Formats: sequence, C-alpha cells, structure tokens
Amino acid sequence: MFNQPSLTIRRALTSDAAAIQSIYRPYIEKTNYNLEVEIPSLESLRDRILTTSQKYPFLVAEYQGRVIGFVYLSDFYDFPLLNAGLLSIYLAEDAPIRGVGQELYTLMEYLLVKQGKVQHIISSIIADNDRSIRFHQKQGFNQILHISNLAHKGNDAVDVTWYHKPLAQAIPYMEETPIFDLASFSDLLQESF
Repeated sequence: MFNQPSLTIRRALTSDAAAIQSIYRPYIEKTNYNLEVEIPSLESLRDRILTTSQKYPFLVAEYQGRVIGFVYLSDFYDFPLLNAGLLSIYLAEDAPIRGVGQELYTLMEYLLVKQGKVQHIISSIIADNDRSIRFHQKQGFNQILHISNLAHKGNDAVDVTWYHKPLAQAIPYMEETPIFDLASFSDLLQESF
C-alpha cells in the first residue's frame, strides 16, 4: 500500500502544529468544508495533538520532509460509554502525490482495530464536498444522516451529512490483507494511546 517511497506516515508531534495549521487554514478561509471561522492557534493545535494522542492515534503524512496531510480521531460526544470516534482527515491543497488520504486512513483504521477502543467511526461531511464523500464511500462508510441548512458560513447555508463505518466490518479485511510492514509501526501498535 505504501507505494510512494518518500512518503512517511508517523505519529504527530507538537512540533507539527505549524504544518498542520497551514494545511487546515485554506479549509477554513476558502471553503465551507470546515465550519470553524477562526484558524486554530499553534497552542491550541499543540494541545489537540497532545490530548488526542493520549487516547487515539493522531498521524501525519510527510513527503520529502514536509507534512502534507494529517488524520486523527476525537471522541464522538463526551460520553464515556460511547465506543465511537469522530474522524478528521485533511490534505495539503498542493500535495505533490496522490493517494495520501488513502494511506493515512488505512493506517488509522488498522491502528484503531488493533487498539480495540472504538467500534464505530463517524465522519461529518459538508454535503457539497463531493470529493470527501466519494473518499469515505470508497473506504466503506455509509451515509446515516443528512441535515439541510444545519449551519451558515459566510452567506452560504450549509447542509451536513454524517457517514458511519463499523470497525467490526474491517477486521476480516485486516486479517486477510497485510498491507504494511508492521515492524515499522511497532511503536504505534504497542502503545495504548
């Protein structure tokens, strides 16, 4: 699966906050695909990396020394009994290679299955973000909810869709199809996050 020899996927570090901010910025400033209106500060992104990494994987994709994408999981609501996580995945506008999102997502799913804390992945997608919807459908997500005019960003009314994937359906695939050199991810697999 890692067909790009210069692509490295690794755990996010607090020192990646500036790169993550630069990837995140255009989604907030130029699109309605992210409903935040303020660019998160470097401090808040460092906190997000640290807090998330205590419970779930927070991964970055690095190509030729530059972070070009990231993925992380956060709690789906703040109820301790829920076994679902909310997926966030972002790629640099000018990512120089294709397939980065696929690589990030596949490793994230693998780590979540191995971790065993989450049985459902939820993704909230702005309804006119066709590229993201196609990506999630390709990964086996199904739409579970569509709410029209749920938000307003700028002068636009925004419809939001929710997609879901049960991780139990990923387990047979993961057992049959080794896609990574697992030795290179041994530090991630041994941690409880």
